[in-house]
Order: sequence, then structure tokens, then C-alpha cells
Amino acid sequence: MLIKVLRPSLLVLMLATLISIMGIVGTYLVLKPTLPEINLVDEDILQIPLKVFSSDGILIGEFGDQKRRTIEYDDIPLNLKNAFLAAEDDKFFEHNGIRILSFVRAFFQLIESREIVSGGGTITMQVVRGYLLSREQRIIRKIKEIYLAFELETNASKEEILSLYLNTIFLGNRAYGVESAANKYFGKSIDELTLAESALIASSAQLPSRINPIRSPERSTVRRNWILGRMYKLGYIGKAQFLIAKTEPISLSQSNS
Repeated sequence: MLIKVLRPSLLVLMLATLISIMGIVGTYLVLKPTLPEINLVDEDILQIPLKVFSSDGILIGEFGDQKRRTIEYDDIPLNLKNAFLAAEDDKFFEHNGIRILSFVRAFFQLIESREIVSGGGTITMQVVRGYLLSREQRIIRKIKEIYLAFELETNASKEEILSLYLNTIFLGNRAYGVESAANKYFGKSIDELTLAESALIASSAQLPSRINPIRSPERSTVRRNWILGRMYKLGYIGKAQFLIAKTEPISLSQSNS
């Protein structure tokens, strides 16, 4: 009797699964011609402004809308990588481009408000969003973003994606990428940053025009300390490192004072 009851339920489940798969594949085939080529996501196309050096090789100015210097993945300090992972996507090395729970939450918010409230966005989705798509809060854009995130994960390694993200993310005050942000805010290269400074740079990732060390040092400090707490909770740093870093005062480059 139980088997007879289960069989119709199993058939319904299988049919629903099949319909869902067909819907996903069908939507992808419809949208595929409008999706940008994934090879456009390439560090070679970064727009780097004109650089002016002194006669002894010292950089004295950059001209253009975007300040951006590219750094190889292996040359990015671990604390800096972990600060961004703690702040933005601590499951980055485990998922395939999207985080299901975050996406489901964003989907229900979409149903309730009829617009995209939160992106449920992973680092992969942020790379795709920033490089290939408009900023419009549209359902079709979100669907394209998901497909492209899966495609990017298929065509690039996690290290390549994270490197691309850290080299291109806007961090306020015309600084694109972590190296330019380190130079802008602290007059340093990323390999000279303290743990607290790394977390402070990561604090600008979500709202760079409003929360950055120059415009809002108090809010940046609160966000920095939250990131440091996350790093400690995730096991990226020890308790002593956390306690010392969260009390470190913000000391910006003199050019920003």
C-alpha cells in the first residue's frame, strides 16, 4: 500500500525535476545569444591610466578615470585575500559560482518587493556583474548573471577569479584594485600592509563611495573591526592578532590629510 502511495509522489517529483531542468536549459538557450563572451573577463583588458614617472623611476602621477595596478595572485598577501573572503564570500572556494541559501533569500525578497533587494552575490557573481553587465536591478539581468557565473567558474580557476576580483574591485576615491587602494589610502604597496590595514581596505568593498577611510573613517573602522572578528571566527587569524589589530588607529597617507 505504501509503495502504491509513494509511486505517484515519486512520479510527480521526477516530472517536476524534469520540467525544472528543461526550463533552466531552455532559458539558457534563449539567453545565450545575448550573453557576453566569457573571454571578455580578462585582466588584459583592464583600463590602466597614463602613468608619469620621475627621472629616477618614482611614480609621481596617474591621469585617467580609473587608478588600477594589476598584481599576480601569488603576490597578494594572505591576510588581504582572507579579509575580502571574510567580508564578502567565505565559502568562495567551496561553491560553484552561487550560494544557494543566499540566492533563495534574494529570490523571496524579489517576489515580495518585485525588485532585486539583495543580490545573494558571490565573488564570482560580483566579477561578472562588474565586468560584463549593467547595474540595472532587473530579473533578466540577475538570471544572466547566474548563467555567466557558472560559465566563468567552468572556464577559470578559483585563483584566477579571486585575482581578477581583487585587481578590479572599486574601493573608493578612484582606486580600482587592492594595490591602488593600498597606495591611495596608506602610500604603501599591498605587501607592506598591516592586518588592520588589509581589513580596512576590505571594508570599502560593499559601499566604496560612502564607506571608505577618507570619507567616513568612523564607519570604516566599525566595518574593519567586524571583518577582523569574522577573520578570527573563521580561523584566519589568532585571538591576539584580532585584539591587536582592532585597536590599531587609522593612519592614512599624508597626501589624504
